[in-house]
Amino acid sequence: MKRAAFFDLDRTLLLKNSGKLWFRRERAEGRIRLHQALEAGAWLGLSELGLLRAHTALDRAVRGLRGQSEEDIADRTRRFFDEEIGPIFAPGGLAAVEAHKAVGDPVVLLTSSSNYLGHMVQEHLGLEDVLSMRFEVEDGIFTGRIEQLCYHKPMTANRM
Repeated sequence: MKRAAFFDLDRTLLLKNSGKLWFRRERAEGRIRLHQALEAGAWLGLSELGLLRAHTALDRAVRGLRGQSEEDIADRTRRFFDEEIGPIFAPGGLAAVEAHKAVGDPVVLLTSSSNYLGHMVQEHLGLEDVLSMRFEVEDGIFTGRIEQLCYHKPMTANRM
């Protein structure tokens, strides 16, 4: 029987949360205004308290991409990967990926991160495939809607 190994990105293959790093970078470079940052913080807080569904918070955040160029986001994501993500891969996660690859298991990245970052990780680690969030694009411009959402809220002991 063939097996497959699925890995998450944030705090599994990476030592930190890539979304928070992206948000900080976008804020520092002036692409996210203060009111947007405060609003996103409120959504995240409500989501973590269980008062707002995570996909609702992500959906609202993605609206901010409306009208932006897909090519621009892809370029910014490449720089982000090179400068901030490459250095923070978790040694244990990388070892686990390599162990699965060594026995011939297909290794797949399953992440709520964007497909732009997901594909860079896939290429960097030589993974079989990636399942990630995709944004809707029309004629090279973001519509502000999510085309595919990959998100899973981990179960806690109380939910079992």
